[in-house]
Amino acid sequence: MNPKSYDGLSSAHKALIDELGSKQAGPDMAALSWNDYPVYLKYMAGLKFETVTMKPGEEAKMRAAAAKVVEGRIQSMEKAGHPARKFYNKIKALSDKFAKE
Repeated sequence: MNPKSYDGLSSAHKALIDELGSKQAGPDMAALSWNDYPVYLKYMAGLKFETVTMKPGEEAKMRAAAAKVVEGRIQSMEKAGHPARKFYNKIKALSDKFAKE
């Protein structure tokens, strides 16, 4: 977290951030997620989703429009001094890697 932002928090909010950043927070969150997974699956199975098939070429149009939005946001964040492209490229690479598994 940005140190200036952290310094501006109340003591209660600092304690919450400190707790969420502890070594135990990750395993606790993972356990919570996996323990709730059967509940999630049951919930999702009960929803009545309608599958929508895109016409040929529509997905490419949608992805091109989304890419413009993402690129604009990256440029905006980098102008503000944030390493947005580096972050985005790393997240994209991880997403691509795990999508194959």
